[in-house]
Amino acid sequence: MKLVVLERNSVGTDIDVSCFEKFGEVTYYPNTVAENTAARVKDAYTIIVNKAPLNEETLKAAPNVKLICLFATGFDNVDIAYCKSRGIKVANVVNYCTPAVAQHTLLLALMLTEKIAFYDEYVKSGTYSAQERFSNFDRAFGDLEGKTGGIVGRGPIGRKVAGL
Repeated sequence: MKLVVLERNSVGTDIDVSCFEKFGEVTYYPNTVAENTAARVKDAYTIIVNKAPLNEETLKAAPNVKLICLFATGFDNVDIAYCKSRGIKVANVVNYCTPAVAQHTLLLALMLTEKIAFYDEYVKSGTYSAQERFSNFDRAFGDLEGKTGGIVGRGPIGRKVAGL
């Protein structure tokens, strides 16, 4: 059985992915862009992917594909309807990085509230140290106190964000 790992480096080069080798002959690609996808999967039985597009255009010349495994939780790069029509099973990594994604969500909310990107660039550009006044008040800081936030979705990530 032939397995193709299209974006081996997407999980981090410090992670051992040799476990796939017990299932057959594995070809590893550090990264795959859309233009290379069809050629790289044409002989595959199983495709292990992160973001490379898997749809009719990239899969039509790959008659042996029976399984697509994602190094991710989402399916946005896979045409599920097309795969279903071909009998190709698609599996994701349930709960992959839930704590990290939830934490990142809160980080981004705080960064927007505190205008971190603006003030980071302001300091790094040298403008802060060159100014005559004590501080910059061009962009007002915001407070979370008294604000109401919303979480769309009640999956593992949404629940984790709510818990944090």
